[in-house]
Amino acid sequence: RQMCIRDRLERVGIVGQMSSMIAHELKQPLATVSNYTRGLLRRIDRHSIDDETLVKILKEIEYHNERAVEIVDHVRSYAKSHDIKREEHNLYEIVLSSVETFKKSGRSQVPVRIEGEKEARVEADAWEVELALINLLKNSADAFAEVHPARYVEGECLIRVRIEDHEDSWWIRVIDNAKLVKKEFTDEFFNKLETTKAHGLGLGLSIVSSLAERHAGQVWAEPNVGRGVIVTMQLPKLPLTQSKEK
Repeated sequence: RQMCIRDRLERVGIVGQMSSMIAHELKQPLATVSNYTRGLLRRIDRHSIDDETLVKILKEIEYHNERAVEIVDHVRSYAKSHDIKREEHNLYEIVLSSVETFKKSGRSQVPVRIEGEKEARVEADAWEVELALINLLKNSADAFAEVHPARYVEGECLIRVRIEDHEDSWWIRVIDNAKLVKKEFTDEFFNKLETTKAHGLGLGLSIVSSLAERHAGQVWAEPNVGRGVIVTMQLPKLPLTQSKEK
């Protein structure tokens, strides 16, 4: 009974955090759907749309609508009595999906490059890990808001997502080269989680930290060499015996 009460309290805690974040997470897909819809209606009124363009716009609307539904459904699942199901996944595939979703959001024009291990097995809720990575990508993208436009023109701006092998854990590192920061600044990333736009910080980091902990992992930040920030999310490897059994 004590275990049941503890589990429910933990679930309520994450529901509270997720509920605080859901409005923020839903803004992007809903705003995109609204923009596409208004644009589509204007083009229909002007009779200036061909079938190919119409299908393309409708597919984009469908994608972002499904993304919004997925966010709502997954957050609601935390309130149910059963445990969240975790399965074996390759982190590389989760990273690919996260980057693709981030690009489709249209939030940033900064290029994203994936590096490192391409076979990294974990037992995880893929949606939760993807949500954490998307938030880290958003934070990196926000950091470029103060970057001089010339650096965009010269192609110097870049976000890298790198998977590293570290003994019994995988490190997923989101690395930007936005602006120069000091270690004192990054040390406060996960100690001080109230909203601030100094480097795209805000509620998202609280969720990233909670999701990492739910996977028996952790997350930390440090200055990048030269410019920018490195945020690392550490997740335990799937035991080889468990992987072979499956």
